[in-house]
Amino acid sequence: MGPPHRKTSLPKHSEVKKRFLEICDTTFSDEVKSALRLPAFDSYEWEDAEIIHLMQTMFCDLGFIDKFNIPISTLREWLYEVYKHYNEVPFHNFRHCFCVAQMMYAITKQANLISRLGELECLILLVSCICHDLDHPGYNNIYQINARTELAL
Repeated sequence: MGPPHRKTSLPKHSEVKKRFLEICDTTFSDEVKSALRLPAFDSYEWEDAEIIHLMQTMFCDLGFIDKFNIPISTLREWLYEVYKHYNEVPFHNFRHCFCVAQMMYAITKQANLISRLGELECLILLVSCICHDLDHPGYNNIYQINARTELAL
């Protein structure tokens, strides 16, 4: 049995990047921004390019762009690179990355974590959520152990 992971195709990457660059300077409605701050946000209503844009919105709304002098072009390129490095697997994929990051964003907003933990710590939390399953092959540790792979713990 081969690995369940598949790399996203280059044409799909190109299409997502093209679409993201078309929309990245737009602003979401107040209704969408309010919904994004809630734990019940539905990620399945959004395409990949829109999800990247929603992540950009989180960084902007939390004030990280200004506080840490992050050029918006750098953030955009980084978010796209992260997108490219998630595999098309059933669970640990880019949409899961967004769901985890969005939940952290919602908790940060709802619990006012910036004032409790600090801006740097909240930036680290958000980045960690976004990157936590980069290049995940789609198998759990039990499989890795049984298959005696290099990834087994």
